[in-house]
Amino acid sequence: MSHSITTPWKKSISKTSIYLSFFWTVVLMIMFFSAANGIGPGETSVFNDNVMRSLTPFVILLAAASIGVNVYKWMVGHWNRIVAIVNASFHLNFAVFLIFLASRDSLFDPAFMAYLSDRFDVSTGSIEVYPFVILWIIVLSIISSDVYDTIVGFKKARIKHT
Repeated sequence: MSHSITTPWKKSISKTSIYLSFFWTVVLMIMFFSAANGIGPGETSVFNDNVMRSLTPFVILLAAASIGVNVYKWMVGHWNRIVAIVNASFHLNFAVFLIFLASRDSLFDPAFMAYLSDRFDVSTGSIEVYPFVILWIIVLSIISSDVYDTIVGFKKARIKHT
């Protein structure tokens, strides 16, 4: 007689969440490389090309790690302590990268700041704060979502098999 342990539905890892994570990894990679290649209004690049190029290896490593974590989650299929730790480790590294990125004073191209200043008839000093405020709102929203995902992962990992 074979005894199989079934994974409770509450403990399983949603395939939809894995697919969405793959999707967002691809979208963020496209956005990063578009930004790194000088996307912006007219001939103006939004981001400083040198900063973006210097971050490329880290972005590639994070994308590979995201894919690896999601393949691992897919293979295991349910939350356990190791999956929760791997997931939390990825989210921590991603959060550190986002904070590092958003903290760069030279992230935005000076020509883009001048463009915004001219476009909205505001001094360059006044306009410089707005892109950083928007960036930090996005970064903190992503980090909040990652913290929530990490907490849920550990809670689901603690659910006992029936």
